[in-house]
Amino acid sequence: MTDWVTQVGVGGIFLLLVFDRAVNAFKMLRNGNAGGIEHDITKQSTSIDYLSRTMENAFGRLESAISHQTAVLQELRAEIHQLTKR
Repeated sequence: MTDWVTQVGVGGIFLLLVFDRAVNAFKMLRNGNAGGIEHDITKQSTSIDYLSRTMENAFGRLESAISHQTAVLQELRAEIHQLTKR
């Protein structure tokens, strides 16, 4: 559950970051500051790469946790099946 909440939080931050950058770029274009946009994009690209890697790692952990829980549930199902046969 915590991994899922983390993913939603990181995804939300990522979307807010992208939206914020788009608004800032539009404002810079309106003010004729194209050089500032290039610097801003370069700086934010690093942040986006970091968030992307963080999300990939968290999704990997979530996938692993789901696989583990699935295996545990299958074992329990087999045990219940054996107990009901008796």
